[in-house]
Parts: sequence; C-alpha cells; structure tokens
Amino acid sequence: MMYIDSKILGYVILANAFLIMFIIFLFNEAIAKIAQNNCVHGLSCPMYEAFNVQRGISIFISLILSIIGLFLIFFNENKIKRAVKISNENMKEEFIKEKSEIIKRLSEDERAVFDKIINADGVIFQSNLIKESGFSKVKITRILDKLEANDLIERKRRGMGNIIVLKK
Repeated sequence: MMYIDSKILGYVILANAFLIMFIIFLFNEAIAKIAQNNCVHGLSCPMYEAFNVQRGISIFISLILSIIGLFLIFFNENKIKRAVKISNENMKEEFIKEKSEIIKRLSEDERAVFDKIINADGVIFQSNLIKESGFSKVKITRILDKLEANDLIERKRRGMGNIIVLKK
C-alpha cells in the first residue's frame, strides 16, 4: 500500500485550485466576449446573470480547495500523533485501573503476555505475540483463553490469524 505525504497532497490540491481559478477566468472572459457580440439586451442580458452565478460557485469551490490544500500543507502531523498517543495512554491507564483486581491475580506468564498487548496499544496479532513473548503457540493460546475468560481481551479472526484487542 502506498501512502502520500499530506504536504504533497496539499500542494497538489492547491495547484488544482489555482488551475481551476485560471480556467474559470479564461472561460468567463471568452463567454463575456460572445455575450457582448450576440446579446441584444446589453448589460441586462440574462447571460450575464448566469455568468455571475457560475463564477460565484466556481470561486467558492476553488476557495474550499485552497483552504483544504493550505490546511494539509501547514498542519503539523506530529500534533495529531501526540494527541492520539496521549489519548491512548489515558485509555490504557483507565483500563488498567478498572481491571486492576483481575490483573493482580494473573500469573507471571499471563502478566507478561498482557503487558505485551498493553505495550502494543491494545492491539496485536497473535502471531506477533508468539514471536515477541517466545512462548509456544499452545501456551499463548492457553494464556489468551484465560485472559479472555477474565474479560481483559478478545480475539477477532483476521484472515488466517487472530488479532488480540483489549476488551473495553
């Protein structure tokens, strides 16, 4: 999967907004010349009113695109990441406080696996848990069964494997 940097996307959107504005300007100039030559009503010609409506809508769309482009260019992604990380930290702390009695009763191995899940922001593939913990598939399965029975986690099927998430 390919990701595009938000700044690059912002520049592309901003360039498109300016291109649209330029095309609108050229189009309106050409249509105005045609209207001058063909309309017998002068400035009260209904064509001029239609130009103004079309121009207004086009400028509005271009301004919206420009604002979106500028937002993507100048918005700091790190602020989002920090806010999400702080939010995740608060949720983890609340979860641990809420389930503290159950967590205290966990064995050493169960606690080690549970800590791996917590450190993975509450979401980890079972296969990664096996690799990180060094435990066998059978042992991880048994530990996860116990954690699930204690209402700490839940397993969700994803393709050929499971994803482990904290139960909220």
